[in-house]
Amino acid sequence: MYEIEKYLEEIRNNISKVSNEVINSFNRIQNLKIPSDAKVLILSTPITVKYIKVTLFVNEDMFEPVDVEEHDGDISSIYRMTDEFFLYNYLGLKKNQDEFNEFYETEDAERKTIEAIALWLKRCLESSNFSPSIPMYYAVPDEDSVFNLLTGEWEDQEERECERYVCRQ
Repeated sequence: MYEIEKYLEEIRNNISKVSNEVINSFNRIQNLKIPSDAKVLILSTPITVKYIKVTLFVNEDMFEPVDVEEHDGDISSIYRMTDEFFLYNYLGLKKNQDEFNEFYETEDAERKTIEAIALWLKRCLESSNFSPSIPMYYAVPDEDSVFNLLTGEWEDQEERECERYVCRQ
């Protein structure tokens, strides 16, 4: 039988093992030249039960990366913050897959996993020397909400984008 608190405890334990890697990555990007057309930094992780990795995207808006061909120097629109790492002990799930899937859906485990990762990334940012001069968010592909790593608030990324531009309906 799966329990949400035990599941989240394992998630928090596994992500904490790579905290120094994330903090060091933040410290390294402190010295990078961010292009003037970059308006937002997006940390992203695919959410799978088994493995994840953290990637930083330098974007001109909430959805479009900076065009690196227009810039000189060592700028990129994508930075790998971590290698792929173990998120949850997936061993044995094959024989209990239906039970785990029911637990995962019933307990809203995906949303709780995303929230745990968001808070962890915020703590890593706060522990680093990196002070972004533009907004910085944690986003998961295909999710509507993004986590503002500077304020600790969840925001709707479509609304965030519409605040910057005139949205036409």
